[in-house]
Amino acid sequence: MALISQLSTILREKFIKRKRAPRGSVTLQDSQSDVKVKLIRVPMPFLAIPMSHEPIRGKRTKLDPSHMPALQDRGDLKKICDYLLIGQSDDSNYAIFVELKKTLREEERPKEQLRRSLPILDYLLSVCAVEYGSGEHNLTMRYILIAEQSINTLNKQRVQGEEAKKVDEATYKSTQITTFVGTSMNFATLIGR
Repeated sequence: MALISQLSTILREKFIKRKRAPRGSVTLQDSQSDVKVKLIRVPMPFLAIPMSHEPIRGKRTKLDPSHMPALQDRGDLKKICDYLLIGQSDDSNYAIFVELKKTLREEERPKEQLRRSLPILDYLLSVCAVEYGSGEHNLTMRYILIAEQSINTLNKQRVQGEEAKKVDEATYKSTQITTFVGTSMNFATLIGR
């Protein structure tokens, strides 16, 4: 059974964003910063799993797939990115961690959120292995930071549909992170094609 099919059976429907707008697009949104990024020409099968949600009255919601509650609330232990995208394209499976930001700044926080989200994927793959007896998925993994605008850009109005441009690709603590600035992007660009 394909990984996406397995995940579809173990995740609650609330966690899975499967619907695509007309012409194969998906909109990713960060409720805290109000950033929206439109992914264009998204191949199926595809899952967009929201990883973090705004707390209600300071408490986690039932829609928060965050780290185990047993972890201490100190330092960076519980940081997590905004989305985990799982999909299939040209017979290869991919997992893409995505962090959305309003403004691109030179800071470590979004990079930490990306790299510290890997245990969530490892956990989901382990659940699939236990449930379906298969642990081989050969995933291509990518870590993507998308900002609506650069700190050097003077934007008084929000620019809708601005094609995202790759502005950086660097290794941060053994994690290769690709950074884009813009509000829409072709999905092939996101997976590095």
